[in-house]
Amino acid sequence: MIRKRKHGAPHPLIYDFVKARHRRGISQQAVSEGIGRSRDTVTRWETGSSDPGLTGFIAAVEALGCKVVIIDPEEPQP
Repeated sequence: MIRKRKHGAPHPLIYDFVKARHRRGISQQAVSEGIGRSRDTVTRWETGSSDPGLTGFIAAVEALGCKVVIIDPEEPQP
């Protein structure tokens, strides 16, 4: 689960999500329509006042045309 940081600040992954959304010129409304949630829900996720959970976060990332990847620092990289 993606948890809020101190003072209600969003998790660093949410900051990365917002940066990616801005770089692509995608609105919160477009993300919300892509995942079947309200724009207010996406706003709450981005501000840290609500937690999207893993399923919600992955859906939002995929709505941007991105993907979530786990990189194991102990696994050899190509």
